[in-house]
Amino acid sequence: MSDSHPSPPSLKHELRTPLNHIIGFCEMLIEESEDESLGGPSRKIEFLPDLHRIHGAGRRLLGVINDLFDASVPETERLDESRIHHEVRTPLNQIIGYTELVMEEVGATSGVKFAEDLGKIHGAAHRLLGLVMANFGATGFPVAESERLDPDHAVKLLHREAPADQMGRRAIGKGSILLADDDAANREMLARRLRRLGHAVTTATNGREVIEMIRGGAYDLLLLDIFMPVMNGYEVLEHLQANPPSSALPVIVLSASDDSEKIARCIEIGAEDYLPKPFDPSLLQARLDSSLEKKRLRDRETAYLRTIQHEKERSDD
Repeated sequence: MSDSHPSPPSLKHELRTPLNHIIGFCEMLIEESEDESLGGPSRKIEFLPDLHRIHGAGRRLLGVINDLFDASVPETERLDESRIHHEVRTPLNQIIGYTELVMEEVGATSGVKFAEDLGKIHGAAHRLLGLVMANFGATGFPVAESERLDPDHAVKLLHREAPADQMGRRAIGKGSILLADDDAANREMLARRLRRLGHAVTTATNGREVIEMIRGGAYDLLLLDIFMPVMNGYEVLEHLQANPPSSALPVIVLSASDDSEKIARCIEIGAEDYLPKPFDPSLLQARLDSSLEKKRLRDRETAYLRTIQHEKERSDD
């Protein structure tokens, strides 16, 4: 952290303030949902698993922040900046992602106060994200445009139209997607969002699984986390490019890192696009639709060329 950043006690307070809001409002929503379910059927009870996920991620994040500023921890045992960025961003991404999922499903059916409190959690999470990105990392990790909080974003989520497949219409750009992320909560959260958009989703926990699944199945798109055990995202990209026809599979890289060199390296190796965590739902759908449409165009072109080649061979005979 540079000299211009707040002093550790001040920064700890700044980080914990929105985090306390997240945990506190989430606890109230959990209590409210449990109390209403005891009095009879209540739709709020179906949101309890996600609320517990948000609360659990908040508690984990609180532990990381407390350890980070614990003066009793020797300097040699403290997290370096890259690990701080990962350890903080992972649960924070989950808080934002699950809150958005609940907000999209709640609408106005569970009461205005319930929806307002979800919006407060969402806003606090984005404030915390801004603090994390401004204070950790060699380059300061400036907030990407897609990650800036739209003041009306919470309202838009609460009144968003249901995905096309839920409304009895075929979702645009439906495809078979392979999702690779070593974090179970991240996989579950993103897989749910993709299925709501009408896609068929298969998940993998590391790069080795990705390679094996691609060998054994046909996919339209790979969503690939970079930092995974066994075989990381860079190694997967290099393997795909070196082994046709897997090199034709479009890959969108997923990462909480905003390091332009890492992103550029992925694109150079063969990734088609990049998505920052946490995901903006509209940006996610736009990138998916664009990549899937390109894949379909390439498939049609390949099929057409094969047809021409087949007809030419027949005529030569």
